[in-house]
Amino acid sequence: MCDPFQMNSKKTLGLIRTLSSTYVLDTFAEETQQSTLTSLSPLNRVVAALRYFAEGSYQHGVGTDYNVGMGQSTVSKSLSHFLEVMQRKLCREWIKFDQSEEEKMQAEQEFYAKASFPGVIICVDGTHIKIVKPSEEGFLYYNRKGFYSINAILVCDNRMRIKSIDARYPGCNHDSHVWGLSKLRSHMERRYRE
Repeated sequence: MCDPFQMNSKKTLGLIRTLSSTYVLDTFAEETQQSTLTSLSPLNRVVAALRYFAEGSYQHGVGTDYNVGMGQSTVSKSLSHFLEVMQRKLCREWIKFDQSEEEKMQAEQEFYAKASFPGVIICVDGTHIKIVKPSEEGFLYYNRKGFYSINAILVCDNRMRIKSIDARYPGCNHDSHVWGLSKLRSHMERRYRE
C-alpha cells in the first residue's frame, strides 16, 4: 500500500478528500437514522456542516448557496447533530493519545531526522478559533490578536496525526497557560520525564 503523503499534492488531496468524505458520510449516515431531521439526507447535513466550517458563518454562504440552500435553524440543527456524531464516534475512534515504546522510539528518530531535535515524540501548538462574541462574559473570549476566540491546544505525532485536542478555554488565555492546565502535559511529565 502506498503512503498518500509521498504522492504529489493534487493526487494526495484528491485521495484524502474522497476517502475522508466517504468515511465521514458513512459514519454520519449510520448515526442519523434516529434523527428528527428526517427530511434532509445525511449528505445534505454533512455538506451544510462542512460549508459552515469553511465559511465560519451561516450568512457567508450556507443559506444562500444554491447547492446547500437551507434556513439558519436547519443549518444550526444539522451542525449540532453533526458535531455530536463527530465527537461521539469519530473523535473517540481516531483522536487518542496512546504511544507504545516502539512508536515513541520511531517518533524520536523521525523528528530527529527531520529537524535535528533530540527527544521529541509529539508536537504541541495552540490556535485561536474565531467565534462570535458570546453574550455572557464576552470579554473572556477577546484575545491578544484582537478578535473573539476559543484557544485550542492540538497535539500531533510524527505522522501529523492529531492525537489530542483541548478546546475548552476562552481566547484571553495564553497558549502556555492552557498547556499548563492540560491533563496531557501532566501525563507526559509523569510518563516521560527522565
